[in-house]
Amino acid sequence: MAFLELLNVDKSFGGVKAVHNFTLTVQEGELAGLIGPNGAGKTTVFNLITGLYPVDNGQIFFQGEDLSPLKPYEIIPRGIARTFQNLRLFARVSALENVITAYRKCQYSFLEALFHAGRWKLSEAEARKRALELLDFMGLADKALQAAGTLPYGHQRRVEIARALALEPKLLLLDEPAAGMNPEEIEDLNMLIKRICTNLGITIIVIEHHMELVMEICDCVACMNFGAKIAEGTPDEIQSHPEVLAAYLGEEA
Repeated sequence: MAFLELLNVDKSFGGVKAVHNFTLTVQEGELAGLIGPNGAGKTTVFNLITGLYPVDNGQIFFQGEDLSPLKPYEIIPRGIARTFQNLRLFARVSALENVITAYRKCQYSFLEALFHAGRWKLSEAEARKRALELLDFMGLADKALQAAGTLPYGHQRRVEIARALALEPKLLLLDEPAAGMNPEEIEDLNMLIKRICTNLGITIIVIEHHMELVMEICDCVACMNFGAKIAEGTPDEIQSHPEVLAAYLGEEA
């Protein structure tokens, strides 16, 4: 049984087919890449996996369960988290508070929260401890109390990933995590993503336009164009695939 499997998935917006007959299989523990030109349908695939868009046709299975009829709030507890192309941090609060907001194990009553008593204290202490651990893992322990919006762009991206990890996902979807980064930041991000996959045992799919990132870290890569998958294979196979070269560089290439 595949860890994640998309079978003949379709999604249209009006008369435009954003995703057409798309099939993808990701095994547990893999670090997979999803590439393609702008408008190819990559982010739409993530939106379908996470339930932000309903599937028109086809099915999406996660650990054998069909996600197609589920809403986002039903999918997240099953172990799927994501980041977005555009940063969605709470800019005026600290990096630590941003990560704490995603922590799901806080269980206390309204009165306990109102009076900051009982289980609220224990839950808040546990959430803070876990958030600090994640920020330390991301290399941001010394930035924990700094307002997220004042951090360098690359660090803000790391806070966003830490917040996704606070959901304790089994599958992490990273949507263009290197967008806006310089080469040095991209190299650091390469190592970080590999550490998340290897050290934390999290399966990852990454959408990225920086080919050096995808080709360096991914076990397998799928390429989309005009909503359809045009190639799938190892990084070496994808780099030399004629349809991929045509999609990125034009027919003459």
